[in-house]
Amino acid sequence: MSGLNPDVRAAIQQFGQLPSTGLAAGRTFADALVAKHPELSSETLAAVLADALTALAPMPDKESYVRLLGATVYDLANRTREA
Repeated sequence: MSGLNPDVRAAIQQFGQLPSTGLAAGRTFADALVAKHPELSSETLAAVLADALTALAPMPDKESYVRLLGATVYDLANRTREA
């Protein structure tokens, strides 16, 4: 995640404590994104989603979407770190 700005990294890291069900859903969504956009790196996808997450986080009526998006960003960021 070294290429991400500090605000985006912080947004991603806050989702490290999600319940395993949220992380599993995020992994499924991340798999679909990577399959659909193989030309984009996981880090690029994570950065785009983290920006969306940062914008959506203050909206309480979007809680489940924000949690899924956060879990997806977290999974994509981990893929980048493992690569």
